[in-house]
Formats: sequence, C-alpha cells, structure tokens
Amino acid sequence: MDSYGKAMAAAPVSQPAQVTLHPRLAAVERMAPERFAGIEAVRRQHRALMADSAALARLDAAVDALDAASVLARVAPSSAELAARAALVRQVAPDEAARLREACARAKAHRFQLLGTPLMPLEERLDWHRDYRVNKRYPADLDYLALGRDAFPLLVDREHEAELKFVWDLNNLHWVPSLAAGRFLLGDAASVGAFAVDWQHWMEANPPFLGVNWFCPMNVAMRVANAVVGLGAFVGELDPALVRRSLRCLLRHGLGIMGHLEVETAAKRNNHYLTNVMGMYLLGWVFRDLDLGAQWLAFATAELEAEARYQFHPDGVCFEDSTAYHRLSTEMLLLCALAARRNRAELSAEFHRRLRAALHFTRGISGPDGRIPQFGDNDNGRILQFHGYGSVPSTDQRHLLAVGGEFYDDDRLRAAGLGAEADACWLLGAWRAPAPASAGRESLSWPQGGFHVHRTPQGVLTVRSGEISLACAGGHSHCDQLAFTLHAARGPLFVDAGSYRYSSDFAARNAFRSVAWHNTVQIDDLPMHEYDPSTFEGLWWMIDQAACATLAAGEDADGWWRFRGRHQAFAAANCQVERELAWQPASSRLLLTDRIAAADPARPMAATTRAASRLLLAPGLDVRWLEPGRLAIEDAAGVAARITFPAGVEARVRQRWFSPGYGSREPALQLEFTWVPAAQPVLELAMVLG
Repeated sequence: MDSYGKAMAAAPVSQPAQVTLHPRLAAVERMAPERFAGIEAVRRQHRALMADSAALARLDAAVDALDAASVLARVAPSSAELAARAALVRQVAPDEAARLREACARAKAHRFQLLGTPLMPLEERLDWHRDYRVNKRYPADLDYLALGRDAFPLLVDREHEAELKFVWDLNNLHWVPSLAAGRFLLGDAASVGAFAVDWQHWMEANPPFLGVNWFCPMNVAMRVANAVVGLGAFVGELDPALVRRSLRCLLRHGLGIMGHLEVETAAKRNNHYLTNVMGMYLLGWVFRDLDLGAQWLAFATAELEAEARYQFHPDGVCFEDSTAYHRLSTEMLLLCALAARRNRAELSAEFHRRLRAALHFTRGISGPDGRIPQFGDNDNGRILQFHGYGSVPSTDQRHLLAVGGEFYDDDRLRAAGLGAEADACWLLGAWRAPAPASAGRESLSWPQGGFHVHRTPQGVLTVRSGEISLACAGGHSHCDQLAFTLHAARGPLFVDAGSYRYSSDFAARNAFRSVAWHNTVQIDDLPMHEYDPSTFEGLWWMIDQAACATLAAGEDADGWWRFRGRHQAFAAANCQVERELAWQPASSRLLLTDRIAAADPARPMAATTRAASRLLLAPGLDVRWLEPGRLAIEDAAGVAARITFPAGVEARVRQRWFSPGYGSREPALQLEFTWVPAAQPVLELAMVLG
C-alpha cells in the first residue's frame, strides 16, 4: 500500500458534517466517509509539519541534495527544449515574436492589466499585498490561515471597492511563461534577470504561511505552476543559492496546499479543490524522490482521477454551470495529462475520455472568432499563458483546442485552435497543420451539462437548458435557463452579460447573475433561482428552482434547427414557461416562441401577472423603430436583424452592461418584450437576420 493509501486506511471513519447555508445543500453528493476522513488526516499531518521547524530543516536538507534542473524538467520544459520550441514557433507562428516582445516589455516594466483593469504601471519593486486599483494594502504579517473563515470579515469590505482577487492575480505570476518564451524566441537575456528579481523579492515579502498570498490554496497552486515554468527555463542561468531557496519555497507551497485542501466540511468542492490537486500533482513529480513527495504524487493522482469524474459530467461539461470555468478546469486536466505523458505515466482511459469530451465541448460552443459565449461566471481564470498574456480575450479558448488537438492528434480540435498554434508549440513542442475540412452544419447536445448548439457557416446558436449542479452548490451559476446566444455571420448579435465583479460590488454581482439580465423569460419581478444577495457567503451559492427540461433539440428535414424546453421556476405565480427556438440559417430566419401556461391547470393565472422576454444585444448594436410591431437591430454596416412582434406586446429598450471579462464592462442595449399571459399566453418573435 502506498503512503497515501496508508494515510487513508489509518484515518478514523466519520460522516462529514452537513453544511448549514441552505437546507438543500445537505443533499450535496458526499465523498465516501473514509475518503473524507483520509483528507482530514492529510490536512492535520501537513499542518503539524508546517509548524515543526526541526522537520522542516530535515526536509530542506533533502531538497538541497536534489538536482534542480532534472527535477524541474519533470513538469516544465528545460532551456534546451524551449530553444527547440522557439525555432518551431518561428516557423508555425511568425507573428508571435511581435506579440511576445510587447508582453515581455510590459512584464519587465510591471505594466499589468489585472482582471480587466486598464494597463497600470506598477512600482519597480512590487507591493505583493496591495490592491493597486484602490490602493488598499492587506497586512503582510497576519496569519490568515489560522483565522480560517474568520478572516473573511477582514478581507471583504462592502464599503470599499478593494477585492482580494486583484492581489491574487498579481501573485499568480501569470506573466512568467511569457518571460520564459521571450528568453528563447527573442534572445532576451533580460527576461532572466526580471524573473530572478521579482521571484527573489516575492519570497522575501511573503514569508511562509503569512499574509493573504498564502491564504487561498487555489492561488498558491496557480503560483506553483508559473514559478516552476520560470525556474525550469532559467535554472542554468540563476544563482544556485536562489535555486535552492526556490525549491525550499516550492516545498512550502506544497505544505500550505495540503494543510488547507479546499474540501468543505460537507465534502463540497469545486474548481478550487481541482486546482489544489493539480498543484500537488506537479509538485509530486518535482519532489517524488522524497518520501513526502511520493506521498503527494500518490495523493494527487488518486484525487485527480476522482475529481475528473466528479467535476465533469459524462458528456464532458464541467459541473460549474459556467463556460469560462469549464475552460479553467479543462486546462488543469490537460496540464496534468501533459505532465503524466512527460513522465511516461498513465492516467485512466476514463480520465482521457472526459478530458477529450471537455475539449470538444469547448470546440462546439466556440464562435467563428474562437470566442465562447459566456454562460455563468467568468473570472478570466487561466493557469499557464505562454501565448497571449495580456492580449488574448478571456473568452478566446483556442489555446485549449490547439494544445488538445496536438495532444490527442485530433484534427477537429486543431482546426478550431487555429490562431493559437504557438500554445501547442510551447507546451508540447509539436504542431501539425490540420487537414482542410469543409464548413458544414452540426447539431450538438450535452444533456448532462445542459447546453444545445447549432453550428453553421451562418453562425452559432447556443441554448442553456439544464439543472444547476447541486454538487458545487451553484456557486458560479446564473439565472439563465432557456437563455440563448447567437453569433451570426456578421458578428455577435445576442450575448450573455457575463459577470463583471464579485465581492467588490455586491450590487453588480447580483445584477449580472439575475434573471433580468439574461436572454430568457421572467414573470413579474420573481427570481428564477434562489440565492442570497446580501452576504459574502451568499455570493457563492444558487439553488435551482426551475427544474428545467429539454423537450426537443435537433435539425429537421427542411433545414430548421428546433429547440423546445420548459421550466417551473415561477410556479409561485402559477406560471410554467415553455420556449421554442426555430432557426433556418439558409433563409436567415429565427423564430422565438414563449408560452406561459398555468402551472396548476385547476387555477387560472392572475390577470395582473406580466411576462417579460429579454434580449441583450452585443455592444455597438443599436435599435431603430420601423413601424408598430417592427424594429431593426443595426450595426455600423447596416441592418443586422429585423424583429416583428405581435400586437398587445409592449417593446422597449433598456440600458444594460456587457462584461467581456472580469473587472471590465461596456454599455449594451437590452430589448424587453412584455405582455399579460392571462390574456395572451404566447409571445412570437419573428426575426430575419441581416
């Protein structure tokens, strides 16, 4: 039995305590009691080790004896590999040098865009504990880990716009892969010194386990991935004393993650825990020659397999109910798969089946410009960014497709990843151009994930129709059942609003996830799902009350793609919502039909009940009224769509916001059609796309 198995076997078996945020969260799928107890034992073991100076000294001596270059090369490309990969990038992506030169110049000058902020020139010597947007500094000497959940009142200030995510984004070191790539593609020796100075200063300013940058194991793990890339690339050019100190620091990163693994007392976990596991998988390979490192690798391998099955539905969609968080979690699985192959290790066939299905979900929902529609939250989450740091939009997921296509030798993924070939070159050292493929039609459905897509040369229509996953408590879900987006031939037409902010703006957080901001139906001012808008904890759960069901989705013989779905979110008003979408791309016609029926046929709907169907237009689009019952949506080139609506329906335009990524927003118009279902149970909108 390996050391991880021994820890599990020795742990007392007890049922995890139930959460108390909401009664229905008690139904969260539990870990097996012995698995949860084993994780508790692992956490206790590592917390004790974090406080044992004698044991840490012994570990440091063992770490000092390791050959740094060889252990780092287990998970990060060496300087020789990066030199060869740079030569491939020159052939495959000749424009990459100019993009990378700009990214490296910004990184060396500490000019960063942190989570949607404008490009900010920060100090020459970074303050790693400061939210530079609002000039708020978090104490560097406070033991937030010891405070646990009691730290949140110190970190969240509703009267102030500070948000810890902006500090963590700086401390994730996401610019380091750009410096590594720049060293070898551009011959930029200054990149080595820039990394060395920042990393040395980071270690000085963040003594182990103190301050906010040790508080969240997810961000500790993200920093591990980026620091290892920099150390692996530059190890031969760095001061050996700095390298030794760096390996000791990485060891403490592992202790901090393992001592505070993000599994809640009810065994609820999400992308945070998956990031913990990814970080420990990488560190397990780095330190596998140590007994502790071998334990880490055994633990992370077992948990990685378990979480791939738990956090990804059988159809490959991440259980977060968010297309952006799907990207983050898929990237983590893919990076672990790369590390396994690099070390000639095997992950299970089921792991690879779900990962490949996850990649094809991303391919399926991507628009012609490589960007995905935003359903659910988007906090711009990434792990490694060799290509495009600071310049590629957060909704551009072609990096996954290029790397995944090369990894699985899958031309459909490769073709969808065109434009991000450099990512495959840097991460895999290989790229083969995909065979030419005809642009046809695809009708795609992910029933467990709750998405349906029709792809044609005339555009991509995506519908959200599925239940909120209780397994992660809907922390990144929105009120978007039966909502849809349309990327038409001339560009985005109907869009999802995105997220904008979390705890630094409670009002915006709740607005962007509300039913009123989505392309769906609302009855009166009732919420679609239940959530708590007033507390910090309430920002991270949402309870499904819609019971949404897909009744039909597919293409017929006449070239119409038809979707029909139903939900019960507004049963309190005795209303049942049914939506039909019919799209015939060849004729540029799109029909939307919303039916409101009595949820209880024995009771009539109230005569005062009003229904509203809303459509958020992409930024830059305008509305022109043509005549009663007709309007035009216009872009700079002319009419993008014409909409006809029936008499008895009131149409108006609202000013809303669209968030292209976390921390940024742009004005956008929302069309709102309201009517009285008791008198007029059906709304029909007939659209002709320009």
